[in-house]
Parts: sequence; structure tokens; C-alpha cells
Amino acid sequence: MPLLVTRLGLEPDFFVRENLTWAIVRMGQQSLPYLLPLLEHPVAAVRLQAVHTLSKLAYPTVTQALGPLLADEDPEVVRKVIFTLGHLGNEDALEVLFTGLGRGDAEQRNTLSTAIEGFAARALPGLTGALQASDPAVRVHAAEILALIGLPDSVPALRDALKDSDWNVRFAALSALGQVNTPAARKALETVGAGDDPRLRTVAQRLMADRQQPSLSLKERLARRQASP
Repeated sequence: MPLLVTRLGLEPDFFVRENLTWAIVRMGQQSLPYLLPLLEHPVAAVRLQAVHTLSKLAYPTVTQALGPLLADEDPEVVRKVIFTLGHLGNEDALEVLFTGLGRGDAEQRNTLSTAIEGFAARALPGLTGALQASDPAVRVHAAEILALIGLPDSVPALRDALKDSDWNVRFAALSALGQVNTPAARKALETVGAGDDPRLRTVAQRLMADRQQPSLSLKERLARRQASP
């Protein structure tokens, strides 16, 4: 086992690495004492392969060990960690994913958004709580994920976020409300659509107009909105 794990991190050939990965996966939990130390290896490629193998094993017990790698200097390692935590799908994994809100470049944030979106309603308490975070980047990211999930229970928190001190948070919250088709969400859109902020007013009016186009998919509506002056 130690020899297989050592080769796993250093093998340059992709297909050989995959064969090594599956050989280690077949050994089950007894491989963990050898794999987990690789998460702290100084070479990013070794850390990445260790996370990849742990994703195949999918043991919830590795959740906390993966957490620190959300701040890894290598973006590919971070994305693989996010994918693995989303794949684990347990409540501890969700809590760790929340610590990544607002971090990284657009690709990393999109990866995290997709992972958290997969938890659906289970993610709502953490996301609505994140709308109160001190960092506006976290608040924006939380609102963006709530838009993807689009559940009515998010409306009260998003409505409160329309009063946020940061314009980007208000915009993200408004956009999220546009994805929830309830009377409360519609009322919030109407209020902003008649409000004093010209940019938010325009967005709210477009969102309300979109509701008159039920045949359009969310992707199509977003494309139309981006194409508008």
C-alpha cells in the first residue's frame, strides 16, 4: 500500500495514475492513513491526485481533512476539493463548502455555486445566514446561489437584502427574487420597480417582463437581459 500511494502522487502518465487510483480505491478505508498525509504534500499535483482518489472513495470521514484545501494556492486543487465535498453530500461537507463563499476567481465561484446548489433546500439556512456576513463578496455569492436554487423560503431573507449597504448585494438579491414566482417575490420586484435607484428599477422591470414570457428558459431570459442596452 505505501508504495502504491507514493507512485500515485509521482506518476506522470494519466492512465497509469488512474490504474493506481482504482487499485487504491479497492483497498477501501485502510488506504486513508496513507492518502490523508498527501493532502499536505508540497507538490500541488500530489495533493490533487490525493483529493481525486478520496473523491472515488467518498468516505464522509474525510470531510474535515479536505476543508483546509479550499484555501489551497492551486486553483485546480480547490475545484477538485469543491467537487468532492459536493459529491459527499453530507451536512458536514455543506458546512465546509460555505466557508468558500466569496473566494477565488469566477470559475472557482461557479464551481462552488454548482456544488452548493446540489444540496437544494438543505443549503437555504446557511445561504440566508450568509446574507448577513461582514464580507459583501460572501453576501453576493450567497444571493447568487439562492437564485440558482429558486425556492420560496428564501424570499424573506432576499427581500431584507434589498436594503443592504452594498449595491452589488442588492442587485444579486433582486436577481434572485426574479427566479422565485410567488406573490411575495412579485411584490418585492414591484416595489423596486417603482423605486428610486434607476439601475435596480430597470432590472426589476425586466424581471417582471420576463414573467410574461413563461416559454423562455432561464438561460434564454438571462441571454436576452444581457443583450439589452
